[in-house]
Amino acid sequence: MGAVERPKDVGEPGWGEETVRLMESALKPSPGVYGWQEHDGRDQSEHIAVMLCTRCSARLIDPHPRLYNRIPPNAPFPGVMELCVACRFRDGVRCTHPDLKANGGAGLMVDADPGAQAHVNLGSGQGTFLTIYRDPPRACVGRDETLPGPPSEPPLTPPQAR
Repeated sequence: MGAVERPKDVGEPGWGEETVRLMESALKPSPGVYGWQEHDGRDQSEHIAVMLCTRCSARLIDPHPRLYNRIPPNAPFPGVMELCVACRFRDGVRCTHPDLKANGGAGLMVDADPGAQAHVNLGSGQGTFLTIYRDPPRACVGRDETLPGPPSEPPLTPPQAR
């Protein structure tokens, strides 16, 4: 697999085309598995994520009574980020770190790009707001790769030769 080319910065040749490509992929994602953020009965966002394939999300999200928003690629969402995969505080797609605000903590510092805000005019009075994160989060203060192991057991002693 080849190296992934980093998106271009404003002013670099091709940055406009890169921005359009990122917006198009946010509006019409290719088939795959994506995270969706759940909202409460008053449409307030909650720190609950579900992972659904493109087909299932089309079938389940719109008819569901609660609001769901697709989590943008590379968004700083603890529990769903790529750097969470090996963290001992990850439980499925949920971050259980005690410092996370959703868990009653003061807040968990994640080093990530702030994201670019965009409004896309879809025509006929239709439009949508997007947040585009060019790069994945770089670090999380609470990340701990010391995965919990099985309970300690006394070492097995080899059977005596007979």
